[in-house]
Amino acid sequence: MMMMAVMMMVVVAVPQVLTKAPAMLRPARHPLGSTVGHVVEQHLAGCHLVAATWHRHSLGLDNVLSSLDSFQVARIVLDASILASPHAAANTTTSVTAASSAATGERAASPQLWRRVMDGQGRNCRAVILDVTDYSSSSSSSWLPSSPPPPPLLSSSSSPPPSSFSSSSSSFNTSSLSANVAYSSTSVSKIDQLMSFLHLYLWPATRVVALGSHQAAEPVLASHALRNTAHALFLAPSTTKCGREGRCVMLLSRCMYCYPGGVPGVRVSPMWQAEQALPSHLQLFPGGFEDMSGHSVRVVAKTLFPFMEFERHDPAPGAPVTPMDSLDVRMLDTVAEILNFTYVVRPPKDEQWGTKVDGVWTGMVGTLEAEEADVSMMLFWSFARKQVIDFTRIYTNEPFVMITRKPRPLPQHLALVRPFSDIVWTAVLFSTMLAGGALWALQKTWASFSGGHAPSLSTSLLHTWGMLLEDPPVRTPSNTTGQMLVGWWWLFCLLLTASYRSSLIAHLSVPTTPPPIDTLKQLLSVPGATWGIEPGFGLGWDWFKLNQNPEVQAMFRTLQVMDMADQMPQVLKGRHAFFTWKYYIKTIVASRYTNLQGVTPIHMGLEEFVPGSTGWGVRKGLPFLPPMDRIHDRLVEAGLVNHWLDELFETAMKKARKEAAAAQEEAERKGEKVDTSLLSDDESGKREQLVLTLNHLQGAFYLLLLGVGVASLLLVGENVLARSFPSQSAASRDLPVHKHLSKPTNILKL
Repeated sequence: MMMMAVMMMVVVAVPQVLTKAPAMLRPARHPLGSTVGHVVEQHLAGCHLVAATWHRHSLGLDNVLSSLDSFQVARIVLDASILASPHAAANTTTSVTAASSAATGERAASPQLWRRVMDGQGRNCRAVILDVTDYSSSSSSSWLPSSPPPPPLLSSSSSPPPSSFSSSSSSFNTSSLSANVAYSSTSVSKIDQLMSFLHLYLWPATRVVALGSHQAAEPVLASHALRNTAHALFLAPSTTKCGREGRCVMLLSRCMYCYPGGVPGVRVSPMWQAEQALPSHLQLFPGGFEDMSGHSVRVVAKTLFPFMEFERHDPAPGAPVTPMDSLDVRMLDTVAEILNFTYVVRPPKDEQWGTKVDGVWTGMVGTLEAEEADVSMMLFWSFARKQVIDFTRIYTNEPFVMITRKPRPLPQHLALVRPFSDIVWTAVLFSTMLAGGALWALQKTWASFSGGHAPSLSTSLLHTWGMLLEDPPVRTPSNTTGQMLVGWWWLFCLLLTASYRSSLIAHLSVPTTPPPIDTLKQLLSVPGATWGIEPGFGLGWDWFKLNQNPEVQAMFRTLQVMDMADQMPQVLKGRHAFFTWKYYIKTIVASRYTNLQGVTPIHMGLEEFVPGSTGWGVRKGLPFLPPMDRIHDRLVEAGLVNHWLDELFETAMKKARKEAAAAQEEAERKGEKVDTSLLSDDESGKREQLVLTLNHLQGAFYLLLLGVGVASLLLVGENVLARSFPSQSAASRDLPVHKHLSKPTNILKL
């Protein structure tokens, strides 16, 4: 017999150590026991097995375990009453033994062991064997001795099967179900309760094998606890003999989407002799869901172009909508075509993405958690959301960013001083004064030795200023030292003025703008700045709400929650930041806030606050999640996702520009003025031949007015000084004083 790496857990209803059942209760040959052994040997090799029963001495399970002993299966016994009552788990112990007989030497294990086995990573497969045999049923009396029914251990609360559950009538008559409903109601309800408690719906790939009378097949296979289970079998003994001495075993399997419309149902396989091996061609656990037979998938979504867009026809909350061309719709159509399902899209009733409020999830996340939908369109990954729903693989990123208005150009009256920085202007002023002082000192020193005439300090300063302004003096110093200083100063002035002239042309041609706001630190440094977000209450809201940064916490207290239509006018006014999602707002700006030349007043910051890993949300235990993930992988690896995104952007921008051009032509035809209030003159995008206007040269005129004003003030000052001190004034100017005049003679009057 082959050796299999199998670990088995046995869930029983007795808290004490199990003892071997009496010999008279153990038949020598058990049809279901040998059949389950063949199923384990041929189809469950390498799996972690869990067997569950509610009988104190389950003869069916006892013989199954005896049959598995030859396969060297290690097993653990879990007390079902302890699983249902976690408070009693503190007094239990765990042991793993390789038993040689059924139910010998095992101790009850704590319910945490079940979680560790089911949640363990790297499990090739998991399988659960359910004992639903009923010893008082006449249908099983032919091969099981009578035994009193088990006393109730827990209150029964079986979930009703779905109304859409179907069954094949080829060899399985369900008409007798109502007449035999009392045959095993306790066992079925207890097993159903146990499956619900163990949350089998979280592991859709778990393989379930149930044992019992054929009347129990449909209630068990249609159990709500198995709503996500992809592979569920029911083995039932048949009164029909196979051969001279053999007994036949019926095999009924649950199919998820095998009937028209994608409704679940029951398939009946041909009977075979229990002692014989299973046919090699029989597929008990077929592959994934490649054909869902038109199953209707419930989809929940919110609009966020280019990812999702739909058209509403009914204003009622949660009413069906019509999907429009967008990235998720293209992907959903592709997946639906491959897996053969249909879908209905509805928005969440509260129109929110999903956040946790008082312990309850809202929006799309809450809809998936309550299993009111199967799949959601684009939804951002987060650790908190992953606790209540599952996600498909990430197919794109949608970063959380902020947009602000581009800085307006600086006033042109300061264009004359912008070519140089403040430090350069200070250095030029200091160098000019120093050069003038050095020239005066050299000339004075030379005059003291040679006896010549030395110019005054003011004259030397004016000479250096004149050379800086490209107006050199007519007479140069006669001594070599002065000539050397003037020559080097003249070279310095040539380089400086050439640099200034070229930079001035650039500043006059292209208006200077301050740096835009790219980071949160820059935003907080703007006086009177405000910020806002749309009322979606999704991952962006959680970033503000749960952020531990004190600055972000302070921002959250003054966060303005408004629709995008109210946020954008605030942004255009300036000093307001709108926090939103990158590609979504990129499309909005390109279509509504960009002129025909492609110029926009909106700036998107470089800092990305949340990566925005995007996938589809799905309810826990969705059975067709693996094939859907495989299709997403192929779409991403083939480059179709990026291609579709670029195509949607281009289509949206072309449409917006076409509409804008049509609106402009219509306005011109009617003689109306085209609205360009969003853009200033410098942002209009017109790049015609530049002609300097008064706006460009206003700095020069302001400088001229300043010079005239300073000269006028000096003129007034000189006249006041001349009238007050005529002798000193004339002497200081070396002007002739006439004896008959009480005021100095003005040179212009002579």
